[in-house]
Amino acid sequence: GYPGTYGVPSNQTSAFFREGRFLVDTPLAWSYLHTHGHYVDEMALYVNASARSLGLEEAGLSPALRGYTGTCWSTPTGACRTALRGLAKQQASAGARRVCHFKRTSALSERVPGTEEIDGVFYRKSTGCIPFEIARGLPFVAVVFASPDSRAASSTPAGGIAPLHTFFRLFAAVPGVLAPTCNRGGCYLWH
Repeated sequence: GYPGTYGVPSNQTSAFFREGRFLVDTPLAWSYLHTHGHYVDEMALYVNASARSLGLEEAGLSPALRGYTGTCWSTPTGACRTALRGLAKQQASAGARRVCHFKRTSALSERVPGTEEIDGVFYRKSTGCIPFEIARGLPFVAVVFASPDSRAASSTPAGGIAPLHTFFRLFAAVPGVLAPTCNRGGCYLWH
């Protein structure tokens, strides 16, 4: 599959986070998010935050991107949903700011029969992030909550593992910097 592809169980809720720090000082110029709406229920990028300050480790989530090892597995009323509900409260108390957000809704999808999309449901790409100032050393946390959107999605992948890749693509004009943050399509600071 594509670089950065990971697996999630296609028939249950799961979640994980990744955290890091930005490398440069620059305003955000443009952004977009990419995900697979059939399996990703919600994803968000927080700045001025750590996984600990957002309560993600306490909720049972782990920094996994290696398939489903070590992530939080549960029913919709279990630890993953508890972590999701607690993010708004934790965000405020930690001084964090949610700058990018995707939430799977029917408003982002339409049925297109005869396509290769699961159950004929096509999800539009999400809008980008709100404007914010990127600063060298500014901590960030990306959180992904996965769950199937339908019976067809939960039974589609062989072996019950859905291959996904999710991206928060952040672009900025960084004069004099060519690598490792830039490619022919522009500069990206993390994905």
